[in-house]
Amino acid sequence: MKSVQAQTASMIRKELKTLLSSYKFSVKADSASMMTAVRISGIDIPNSIQEQVSQIAKKYQYGHFDGMTDSYEYSNRNKNIPQVTYVTFYYDYSDEFKQAILDKLVKKYSIKENVSINGMHKQYVTLNKNFGPEVLSDLFYRELRKGI
Repeated sequence: MKSVQAQTASMIRKELKTLLSSYKFSVKADSASMMTAVRISGIDIPNSIQEQVSQIAKKYQYGHFDGMTDSYEYSNRNKNIPQVTYVTFYYDYSDEFKQAILDKLVKKYSIKENVSINGMHKQYVTLNKNFGPEVLSDLFYRELRKGI
């Protein structure tokens, strides 16, 4: 018999394939001392789709940790579906996706400096000569979170 986290991962995987078939996700069961979990990961997933994934996964997590009282509350428990303690997300971006974001920034801000996706946090660009150079990574990661 499958563990509850394996059952939950299977249900989430099935739902993601049905509703978001044009995106590729990995859904894995996980566990640790006194908790069960499912990890969802994906590459090049736009924010709007990440939000949809979060909404799908929300029903499979039976509660949440309340940092104010240091307790776990169980308000989302549903005995009709398998549920876990935590559903976590990890999203990464391919070099091609990052390059597309960088190209968009170069065009949008008319960046004259020679920039690359490597060493992003060390590169400075001048967007406005009145304010001096800005760290490219600040702009880049802000745009990356928005997606294309």
